[in-house]
Amino acid sequence: MDLVNQFQEITGICDEDLAKDILEQFDWDIEAAANDFLNDTKSADSPQSGSKSPPAVPPRRPKRVLNFEITFYLDENQTTSVVAKLPNIPDSYTVGDLKQSFIDRYSTELTECATRNGLVVDRKSFLFLLRFDELKNQSGINNNVTLRSLHLPLNNCWTARLSTKPRPLVLGVNPHEVPSPSSSSSIDLQIRLPRRPLLNTTVTTNGAGSGLLNLHLDATTSLTALKRQVERDTQIPVPNQRWSLAAGCTSRARLDDMVRDLNSPSTSSSSHTLQHYNLRSGRTYNFSLKYSQTASLQDSSAVERTSSLGNSRQSPRQVGPRKRGSYDFDQAMDEDVEVANLSDIDDPNDGLTFVSETASPYSLPLIPANLVDSPQLAVENFYRVFLQRYCSGPDDPTPPFIVCPFDEALSQCFKTLRVADRKPMFIYLHNDHSVAAHIFCNQLLCSRELCQFLEANDLKVWPWDVSLEAAKSRVLRWLEPRFEYLYGEISRMQVDQFPLFIMICKLEGSYEVISLLTGHGFTTTPSTLSWSSSLSAHTNEATPSMDTTFPSLEAALTSSSSAAASARPKARRGNLNAPDVVGELWQKYFMYQERLQPEIMAEEQRAEREFMRMEQDRAYEQSLEQDRLKLEAKQREEAEAERREREMREQEEAAQREARDRQVASTRALPPEPPAGTPGIATIRFRLPTVMPSPPSYEHLPKTEQQPISNGMITRRFRGEDTLLDLKNFMESLGYSVNDFKLLTTFPRVDLTAESADNLTVAELKLVPQETLNLEQR
Repeated sequence: MDLVNQFQEITGICDEDLAKDILEQFDWDIEAAANDFLNDTKSADSPQSGSKSPPAVPPRRPKRVLNFEITFYLDENQTTSVVAKLPNIPDSYTVGDLKQSFIDRYSTELTECATRNGLVVDRKSFLFLLRFDELKNQSGINNNVTLRSLHLPLNNCWTARLSTKPRPLVLGVNPHEVPSPSSSSSIDLQIRLPRRPLLNTTVTTNGAGSGLLNLHLDATTSLTALKRQVERDTQIPVPNQRWSLAAGCTSRARLDDMVRDLNSPSTSSSSHTLQHYNLRSGRTYNFSLKYSQTASLQDSSAVERTSSLGNSRQSPRQVGPRKRGSYDFDQAMDEDVEVANLSDIDDPNDGLTFVSETASPYSLPLIPANLVDSPQLAVENFYRVFLQRYCSGPDDPTPPFIVCPFDEALSQCFKTLRVADRKPMFIYLHNDHSVAAHIFCNQLLCSRELCQFLEANDLKVWPWDVSLEAAKSRVLRWLEPRFEYLYGEISRMQVDQFPLFIMICKLEGSYEVISLLTGHGFTTTPSTLSWSSSLSAHTNEATPSMDTTFPSLEAALTSSSSAAASARPKARRGNLNAPDVVGELWQKYFMYQERLQPEIMAEEQRAEREFMRMEQDRAYEQSLEQDRLKLEAKQREEAEAERREREMREQEEAAQREARDRQVASTRALPPEPPAGTPGIATIRFRLPTVMPSPPSYEHLPKTEQQPISNGMITRRFRGEDTLLDLKNFMESLGYSVNDFKLLTTFPRVDLTAESADNLTVAELKLVPQETLNLEQR
């Protein structure tokens, strides 16, 4: 492949004559031509005045059309709302254009809401006070942001409201205590404006299209507060403000310093107060303010930085200066927040760069200098700017970046519940000073093949920019404790060896580098050498291996340069071919999975042992539970038996007490025994039952009633007029209950206890003079 075809493949130019013409302008230096072309085609659209139109280039991506459904709340309690639909909004519109469209269609609702809340009813106030809740830190500066730069989906559901909180004219001072112009404690600033301010402020005009903004500020007001105050009053964004001393004003050193600091993008002087510049109360200071089309960069080094290739040679091709404009996305203060102190004004997210339609994302650093010490914000900024550089098209593949600090990224990728879920992680280190940086991103990192490989295996990429030495030192400090080899390699690498695409993993508790892809190709790592046997076995089973080396852009240069570059130790070279690189990464991924198998098996074995132990514990617990249940059942049975026994014993005792009571009562009811020889008496022998030959209550009888027992019979005398009841009482006194025993005559056998007439006398029963009665158990 000749240089022209290779250049066409890299840049996507279909016209061979155009590609040849560009190469000729750069003396057939393919690296310089490709780097300059990719930068140029992604810079601002507007042509430079006085320069000739460049040759036709491939058309830009078409404009996207967005649809908005906006719920506008008419009151602070959000009880009343109206749903506004704004279809077919081009993404080239700014936020201000979107607000204007909303105001044009729903001016009646806005007027009702403004009247209800005591706000000024005019279109300019609506434009300033209208808030979209989905946008952070909204202020006048965001009205210039294009919808394209926000990377919105095609269909958007937003909520909107009017800001109703009052804003003090002097920051850091109570709005009801703003010093009057005549107050001796205020500093008066008179600022000459290029045009009439957009908002209702204390402004006097000279009738020629310009005006004067009069501010009465406290001596402790900082420069940041001053610039933001002017921004709110004039709608001139802070990055677009250009300050100077007014014409006729006597130049003084401190005022010159103040003007310089007002125009400086550095944050070191932003906290300086007016008092710092010896501005005195009671005096008026005159300044002039202009609107600059090009916003100042936060990183001044990024403004002056140019391509290393462009500095080394003069190109015959006339290339106009690129528009390098950006502004601080979060620098402006949200007017919805009531401000009482300057510490409340400062936004902790100050420093995030945001690219407008008029700025080239290539002119902005992926990580500005003021974010190096804030890893989270730095990675977020990298992600935003990277997307605007290389993935701005709606169908452009996007690498699966993990947007968090390095330690958190390691935790998310490697601290998984199961070893089988642990995946490798990629580290991408970018360097804008390398000539291969943009081609690497366009042709490989954002290629469909690589993105599909990463997404199919759920692999994440942690990004960082090492263009600044401070950022490089920072990432080296993170790598040194865990990746000593990687720390040494990156420390020794030259700028042209970047970018780096590093595949790392965690095996057996330690971190290893699986693959190291540089701007010159794959580098053999110690892990790769230790895995050589696995790789050999893997390649023997697979199809013949592809040439998976990553390119050096110098492959198209002279043979001597190629020979010198190929002599680099541990690096291999090849064509810029994303499928080949992905093939190599597949092999590394398979090797990692093979190396991970012992850990997976060990974990499975541990899980099996744990399962067996848990089963044994469960069986043991079940046996304990069964023993407990048996013991409880036995205890319940014993308690029940004891209860029954106690009840029976109590019943017996009650029966015994009842029988005793009857026996005592019967004994007391017995008539006295008549003496022997008394006429008309009956001598009755009671034959005791064989089942109970000893009377139960015999011992409890009075001595006078304890008749001797002879031959199983006991004899007692009764008078003839004694009744049958007296006979029963005698039975009862002996302990033979009438309910349990019968009293029978000998012949005929008559059960006397069955008689219902207990008043029958002994004589009437024909028991006189003597009779034998039998006691038998029923």
